[in-house]
Amino acid sequence: MIRPARLFLFSLLLFLIAFSLPMPLAAQDDALPDVVVAARADFFPEGVEYDADGGRFLTGSLTEGTIFAVSDDGMVTPFIEDADLSATVGIHIDKMNNRLLVANTNNPAASSETPVASLGIYDLVSGDRLALVDFVSLLPDVMHFPNDVTSDSDGNAYVSDSFAGVVYKVDADGNAEIFAQGDLLTAQGFGPNGIEVVNDEFLLLAVTANATLIKIPLDDPTNMSEVALPEALGGDGLLLHPNGDLLMVAPSPDGNELIALRSDDNWESATIVDRQPAPGATTAALRGDAVYAVNAHLGELFGDGASVAAFEINRIDLALDAAAASAGDAANGQSLFVTNCSVCHNADSEATLVGPGLLGISERAATRVEGLSAEAYIRQSILEPGAFVVEGFPPAMPATFGAMFTDEQIDDLVAYLKSL
Repeated sequence: MIRPARLFLFSLLLFLIAFSLPMPLAAQDDALPDVVVAARADFFPEGVEYDADGGRFLTGSLTEGTIFAVSDDGMVTPFIEDADLSATVGIHIDKMNNRLLVANTNNPAASSETPVASLGIYDLVSGDRLALVDFVSLLPDVMHFPNDVTSDSDGNAYVSDSFAGVVYKVDADGNAEIFAQGDLLTAQGFGPNGIEVVNDEFLLLAVTANATLIKIPLDDPTNMSEVALPEALGGDGLLLHPNGDLLMVAPSPDGNELIALRSDDNWESATIVDRQPAPGATTAALRGDAVYAVNAHLGELFGDGASVAAFEINRIDLALDAAAASAGDAANGQSLFVTNCSVCHNADSEATLVGPGLLGISERAATRVEGLSAEAYIRQSILEPGAFVVEGFPPAMPATFGAMFTDEQIDDLVAYLKSL
């Protein structure tokens, strides 16, 4: 009889070994770093997010369970140290509720036979634990691997379980249930993996071993369907770009890659608009409009066992400028601007109030930072005001709008500013 811990390691190895091949990256020219080298040995970060308010990357750790903060200079600092975190996989920043959501599973380097499957919920600023939600009790007789997590605007979290073949839902009060299961989520090997909420209407879920992308309506998860793709894609991490494209980490014959998918029929089908090498990537994160993917070096962890001195968070450039602009409502954006921004910025002139006047900002924005479109620059200025400060002005704009506004409200505000 194969012990659960050994079966866990064997199954994990078969899937994850493909996500470890190093490849070179092309250099970038703008102000953001091409690569952040996390200078800590053997912590094997599978999940990554960028905390714009904190100005740091956050990662999990398959071998330590700790959540680490990584600065641009490569300094790695423990952020959340919780004895109940065994191996942290996918992580997700819930901006609306100022929380960090953490998928927690059995540590592959440990010999424990006790199954671990839970969602850790933490304050994004202090790191204090708010809740630890167990999933084993929902399915006590199966193998578990909570893999990725996302959230909707109501504070509901959705967690994929790659071995159990289900998606869990955890409401804002910490109550857990099996949200979605069925034939489309059942796989031999790694099943449900990367997961994203789209417009508070449905989930997009990668089912790795089946090389499929599944659409799951939030109001009726039994009515799930397979998204028609141009080719089979055994996706790992998923990331929804501000322009509406879905970015998928996937294996390729030459190593891992990041694939941009686009849909014009509300994700009944999708096409590939770009794909770029993503060395050893498992998951990706947005920093403004820039995309970074973590090289987890899983080939060493599950392959030859070699020690890894540092881990790279690589910037991946994708040709997304031709994408349609975010479908924001400029009229609603104007209302948001008047309420929240007009005390510091003029909208009808270039004259300085407290900050610069914004009339004609769409023209100036296209030239501010090389590599960023006007829309990308405006969006970055709202979410990461310290990333680029206009000469002659202090870095005084608060970095709180990402937590104050929903993604849709950010789209509305961007649409309004582009109209000035």
